[in-house]
Amino acid sequence: MAKRSELKSVANGFLGNFCSRNNDIDGYWALGLFYQYVLHSQDNIFEFDLIEARKDQAFNRNLDCYRNAFEKRLIRLGFTKSFIVKAGVKITFEKAPINSTYINVDLRPFSRSLKEATPYICEVYIVSDLQKKYVVRAAGYCWPHDPQREARSARISDL
Repeated sequence: MAKRSELKSVANGFLGNFCSRNNDIDGYWALGLFYQYVLHSQDNIFEFDLIEARKDQAFNRNLDCYRNAFEKRLIRLGFTKSFIVKAGVKITFEKAPINSTYINVDLRPFSRSLKEATPYICEVYIVSDLQKKYVVRAAGYCWPHDPQREARSARISDL
């Protein structure tokens, strides 16, 4: 039987795969697609539940893949869904540079286009049945999805 303290490890592993450049939807980087979606909404946050699906949410088919991958991670480590009250992913796309401990990148040596990229913070959280919240975060930079600028990957969209 797994220890609840290992839930942070589950979240961290999921976060690493989720923020990876290899996380694509139909051949395009998923975070860029989520950012493009957020640009057309009133909010700068894209959030989804890793336990239950919402019928009205964008990218439902793809979000189901993330939910399945999350569940497989739990099972592989010996957890059941009864250990978890809530779990989700929250991506906050910033309007200004991030002033946080999550990212420390000197952009001076990079091209002008990287300096124009939008910073984001991605958070994966899990709340256990004992109401303890396990949170991991990663930060980076991205652009909104642009098929004119991006090369499409030949990989099948899967985690």
